[in-house]
Amino acid sequence: RQVTGAEPVLGKTVAAMIRIKRVHRSLVIYVITFYTIALLAYQHLLGETTERVLEQVVEYENYSWVKLSEDVFVLSAYYENRPLEPDRGPFVRVLTIARHNKELLVKKSIRDLQPKTYGKGAFHFICSVEDEAGEAVEVEYEAVIFEEGGERFAATFINCFLKNSDIVPTHVRLSDKDKSVRIPVKSGVSYQKDSGARSNKSSVCVRALFGPYDNVEQIGQFMSYYSSVLGASLFTFYLMDVSDRVKYLLGHLQSQSETTSVSVNLVDWNLPDQLRDWEELWDYGALIALTDCVYSNMVEYGYAFIVDMDEFIVPREIMASPSTQALVDRIGENKRPPINKSSDAFLFKNTFFCSEFNEETDFDENFDLFSIPFREDFLWSYKLRAKMLVRTKEVVAVGHHRIYDWVRPNVSYNTPVPEQVSLLHHYRSCEGVNTGFSGLGYPVLKNKKIEDKNIYKFKHIVQESPVAKIIKYAFS
Repeated sequence: RQVTGAEPVLGKTVAAMIRIKRVHRSLVIYVITFYTIALLAYQHLLGETTERVLEQVVEYENYSWVKLSEDVFVLSAYYENRPLEPDRGPFVRVLTIARHNKELLVKKSIRDLQPKTYGKGAFHFICSVEDEAGEAVEVEYEAVIFEEGGERFAATFINCFLKNSDIVPTHVRLSDKDKSVRIPVKSGVSYQKDSGARSNKSSVCVRALFGPYDNVEQIGQFMSYYSSVLGASLFTFYLMDVSDRVKYLLGHLQSQSETTSVSVNLVDWNLPDQLRDWEELWDYGALIALTDCVYSNMVEYGYAFIVDMDEFIVPREIMASPSTQALVDRIGENKRPPINKSSDAFLFKNTFFCSEFNEETDFDENFDLFSIPFREDFLWSYKLRAKMLVRTKEVVAVGHHRIYDWVRPNVSYNTPVPEQVSLLHHYRSCEGVNTGFSGLGYPVLKNKKIEDKNIYKFKHIVQESPVAKIIKYAFS
């Protein structure tokens, strides 16, 4: 029978198919197992590689906080040879955080209603200055607070006066009975010899980042905006607590400085735990960070923007030359200082673009300048919440919203910028923020909201900037 004769062949075929299926199943299991092991190994290697990349890419400046005693913490030192009033000759200016002892402050004149200078003997350390030959000489010093308020600790200058004005100091040493701190003295600006190249360059100074700060989109647009619209070519960030993503971004931009023509300086803001309490030290030492930034940039940069990460100084019109000097020239055409005064700081009126007015944009997770159209219908006074652009060589110490300490206090002037020229756009939550001095007015969220898309005109410029392209490529 033909059908019966085919049965052995069919049986062999079925048996062969079963064997093939068993082999196929074993092969699939083997492939899946191998793939899983390979994937786990790759992820482990990637994690280690990422850590190595961060360590290699992020470059910090060669200074940070050093503890001298329970009363004094030392950050940096600068050679000061500007013609200060009163003139005491060149000296070394040491930036510190020191315990705030109000009862030890002395008046320097009858009009000194809020004394900032400590009397002799307020501190028990000694100051020594070293020259290029390594010879150390003990010198007199003066301690001066440059904090606007002052909690238990305050930003304090230790001014170590040189006995010989011809000596160029290389290091300064503060010595207490149990410990000494020796740090390098950085060069000061040559006040009389101000080159045009230096005077036209601008930097951006930002107070310490904390949180941990993780807003990659915001910091990316911040740097893209200030570099492309206002011509800033140096950004200095003080990193107290930031995410690995932010470190990677900043490190990557450091490595691409030749491509972008933008430099990034990073300072490890390693504040001791006790000083991270606002009752001990106001705002994580914001004013000493900003003042240090101005001094560190003073030799090469004529201007510095003093702003926070969520603050954008926005000109009313696109400038033919996108530079800081062009903005200064535009301000000068519309606002002049009083007679015999010099515009050495420019104050920009604040207005809030509250997140509560722009609920379609997540300010923390998806920050985008060009998707935030609504702000309060209110412009703040120059004396409240203003931020500034300063001429670095004229500044002695930075304030929160204006400059109080000048090289030439009888000449330098905080010039208010007309809103017709530029405004400070402030992007944040306005919950709990009140109007008025010290927040004694009504809540900001009671203000009406209005549409203001002035910054949108800069969208193409920002997106096409070298910094924005580098960031887009790095995170694509």
